[in-house]
Amino acid sequence: MSQFEFVIVLMSFVVAFAISEILAGWGRQFAQREHVKVSGLQLAASVLLLLALVQAVWGYWNFREIEWTLLRFLVAFLPLLVLSTAPFFMTPHISESGVTDAGEHYFRVRPLLFGILGAYVLLNALTELVLSSPAPLGAQAIRLIAVALFVGLAVSREPRVHWAGLTILLILQSVFAWRVTPGLG
Repeated sequence: MSQFEFVIVLMSFVVAFAISEILAGWGRQFAQREHVKVSGLQLAASVLLLLALVQAVWGYWNFREIEWTLLRFLVAFLPLLVLSTAPFFMTPHISESGVTDAGEHYFRVRPLLFGILGAYVLLNALTELVLSSPAPLGAQAIRLIAVALFVGLAVSREPRVHWAGLTILLILQSVFAWRVTPGLG
């Protein structure tokens, strides 16, 4: 087993737990749908988060050739730890005595949720600087736009702003994945 394989297995466990929390949240909301007022924004944000988690692990392929040390591992692991906390805030606690409004929950946790996502993007850029070389300027521009959108979504309570912001973030994430995230070759 190579150093990279060892490191990526540890990182994958953390991401797998985060992904399982998203999927479990969807399952709980569906299983208890008579007690949940569904929110398209909450579901869209959770899909965006799911894609970010998958892309995060995939993106670590860039670091397969480096010499791994404990410090480098911790620098690379920190963004994943931050990102992996977000799913635990995504799904509302479902009450059996009444109806839980997932939309209200989404707007209640938005500062924390989008703060975590913004911190992840910034920490991921720092990881690149420490472990390799900075991403191309286009990738850095995408990151800056994403962080600005996260700040805007953290403060806004307007659903139209959130729909537009989540749509733009999904497009940015797709462009980033297509242009920056490496292929496995």
